[in-house]
Amino acid sequence: MSGVVAACVPAMNVSRGDACARGRRSAVRAGSFLTFMALGLVARSSSAADGVDSNVELEYVVAGGIPDCLSRSDFEDAVRARLAGTTWAPHEAIVVSTRIEPEDERLRATIVLRERGEGGRWTEAKQELFAAPHECATLSATAALAASLTIRRSLAHAKSTQLEPSELRPPTPPPGPSSASKRRESPAAPPPARPAMAHERKKRPEIRTHLVVVGGYDIQPSASVGSAFGASVKFQPWSAGLEAGAWLPAVLTTASGRGGGKAWLVFSSASACVHPGPLFVCGVGTIGRLRAFGMGQLHSRSGASTYVAMGVRVGAEIVVASPFSLVVHGTALSPLLRPSLRIGDELLWRAPLVGAEVGIGVRVSIL
Repeated sequence: MSGVVAACVPAMNVSRGDACARGRRSAVRAGSFLTFMALGLVARSSSAADGVDSNVELEYVVAGGIPDCLSRSDFEDAVRARLAGTTWAPHEAIVVSTRIEPEDERLRATIVLRERGEGGRWTEAKQELFAAPHECATLSATAALAASLTIRRSLAHAKSTQLEPSELRPPTPPPGPSSASKRRESPAAPPPARPAMAHERKKRPEIRTHLVVVGGYDIQPSASVGSAFGASVKFQPWSAGLEAGAWLPAVLTTASGRGGGKAWLVFSSASACVHPGPLFVCGVGTIGRLRAFGMGQLHSRSGASTYVAMGVRVGAEIVVASPFSLVVHGTALSPLLRPSLRIGDELLWRAPLVGAEVGIGVRVSIL
């Protein structure tokens, strides 16, 4: 910075020494003023380059275990880059928090704006974004854009509600001949409505179908396999479903050795489940018909019995590739009426108190 030079020129009725002293004091004051102005310009440039006003607080959280998301520093840099060049009007404190976390079979980014309004009260608005589980990089970049737009909207609202100094002066009443005339003031226009945040996405029921292969023990006279097909409606975290299926024939023999037979079960069932994450627990009710046809000496004879059972099912549902999921479960069933198979006078089989089955299959979300 160039120096400041003062010349000593004597004036009328002023000694040469007094003139020089006054000149030096004026030079010192001028130099101090220029130094203060330079420091102010440097500070203002630093604040503008930073991109975010000191009254704006950014919060960014990513739930553990989600890959490819922007780091905290990258997220803040993305917001600052989009706010570069913004005119920062005086405003109250603004807090913009962003949280990314898994929800069901997708990722959710929640952007919450909190700001201090009139009377020191805090107001809050929320926006949600969604993406596939492997698209966190795109979701976090989109969330940074949404956060910067949210800050811009809040600043625009604060600027639009500020009044110019000329608007603060009361209007001059028009002259009137009578003192009884009253001055009429037009009512102040209400501040412009603030753009509303995006509404939260409403949850709706999910309709699904499934095909399962099962293996059972003590469901039929001997260990056997079968299959079931069904549909269910899920409204997180609950679901309800119906299915129908059949077991392959199981071979059984009589205690007297006079022959045997083949038996199989055709059934339908209903279930009600709760889904804590990928796991599920269900109550199951089953009704079906056991039929048997004789062999050997019991050839051409047959028997039938009604099968009614209640039980509990526990399993897991793993998303393979949307909309397909792998389903694994185990079920314990207890017959309410213990069925028995008879052909003529021969008792071929009587159901035990508890039977078990395990299943594996595919579930498809269709709506």
